[in-house]
Amino acid sequence: MVTTFAHGSKYLMEGLPTFFSSPIFTRVLVPGIYSVLILNPFIYVSLPNFLLPAKIGSLLTVIVVLVYGIILGIIIASLDKSIYYIFEGYHLWPSWLLQFFIKRHNSRIKRLLRKADECDKKGQHTQCDLIWEKLLTYPEDRKGDPVAHCPTLLGNLLAAYEEYPNTRYGMDAVFYWPRLWLLLNKETKREITDKWSRADCWVYLSSVTFIAIWLYLGAFALSWTGVFRLSDFLTPLLNTSMLVFQLIVMAVLIGLFIYLYQIAIIYHIENGDAFRSIFDIYGPELLSKIRITEAYRNKSNMIWSYLQYLRIQCSKCGNYYPLHFEKCDDCGTSTKKNLASGGK
Repeated sequence: MVTTFAHGSKYLMEGLPTFFSSPIFTRVLVPGIYSVLILNPFIYVSLPNFLLPAKIGSLLTVIVVLVYGIILGIIIASLDKSIYYIFEGYHLWPSWLLQFFIKRHNSRIKRLLRKADECDKKGQHTQCDLIWEKLLTYPEDRKGDPVAHCPTLLGNLLAAYEEYPNTRYGMDAVFYWPRLWLLLNKETKREITDKWSRADCWVYLSSVTFIAIWLYLGAFALSWTGVFRLSDFLTPLLNTSMLVFQLIVMAVLIGLFIYLYQIAIIYHIENGDAFRSIFDIYGPELLSKIRITEAYRNKSNMIWSYLQYLRIQCSKCGNYYPLHFEKCDDCGTSTKKNLASGGK
């Protein structure tokens, strides 16, 4: 049900005028104004009286809200990488929680693979295709099977399409993407930028909502002690006799977070398809222009792996393993033989 509403919201946003899909609107204005609205009580507490919108006229209130929204929007947009790193599971995740959710995703993958096999044996090809749509949101292991590398669906989805150029064409996305971008025409660049800015928008909104959940939870918990009062604006919510109302507020915020996160996932699935398509269409052209041979690329990867991580590449299976190992931990080829062959 949540996913259905998320799809509806996405198509509604796609139908808006051009300005409403521009990067400034989606990356700055929308997240900023949303932050002002959802964090309004905390803004009332933290700002001096003469800066509070409620203290001035209605027109100036709108102006002040817009100014606050732009400021917060700029701050949020400047934290883009940090927000994504947290959502992907690279920052601020305790190791035990990280491993727990990675195992949970891998268990989900096993269940989906079993269901896909059952549907295939029963001839339910449509259902099987739908299951594989979910499996394709995960990266692949060396055997080409889906596997979870990150604790979140968004993290695995990004890893899946970022690894695609390397697994299909031997093109490292980090190195080749900036160069591939120069081959695209202005119209294609604008379309991609608009699409990705809309995906960023929903990720930003999800992050603000997640922060709001913890802020409200803390405020409600402290209100029970009688030593903290969030603001007169939320007096009914902070009344200890209004516990049910407080629980409703928390449920709404959690539901809103799930809803916004689902929309972000939908957009990033589409962006991932576009990312793969760009490498499919323009990748061979870029390789012909740069003229990097496969042998040169393999040699460069091997040198980098050794200098950066003290690892060498097995000449038989392609696995990278520590130099001090006597043999490859995957296929058993001796290190002496791999060093003599110069890698794969």
